[in-house]
Amino acid sequence: MLVNNAGRTQVGAVEETTDEELRALFELHFFAPAALTRLVLPTMREQGGAIVQMSSVGGQVTAPGFAYCATKFALEGLTETLRDEVREFGIHTLIVEPGAFRTGLFRPGAAYESAEMPEYSQTASSPATPPRPPRRSSRRWTPSSRPCASCSAPMRSATSAPGSTGSTRS
Repeated sequence: MLVNNAGRTQVGAVEETTDEELRALFELHFFAPAALTRLVLPTMREQGGAIVQMSSVGGQVTAPGFAYCATKFALEGLTETLRDEVREFGIHTLIVEPGAFRTGLFRPGAAYESAEMPEYSQTASSPATPPRPPRRSSRRWTPSSRPCASCSAPMRSATSAPGSTGSTRS
């Protein structure tokens, strides 16, 4: 079994987020899991196995100030592609999409923050400041839509239909 679980947050509007910040985030959330997955596939093709990708609710919905969501969308797309490629070898994939729960991820000083631009003061905020009103979008996540702090992480099997809720069993 491979569990790709490394992650961190990056707060900043798309324009505020530098290429260096975004590339570092993609390296951690997308390219590193892709490399580790490719590393274990030869053995898993012979004996079967499971690949678990720790994603985020940000892999399904976006939020102003979180270009971070793009990395999770990419990881989920890769995992869904992988599902169809390796199913015949007895390799299962699972995407875990944690929502809001008790973690130190948003404690003061924990989030990486892009340099703020005044133009985005009403649409993209850091966790250290009060939430700004969300932009109008058909796909958005706002602090008020978070589940309670003690809720468990939703999971979906990459073998499920997109948008359906899976289980911890593979």
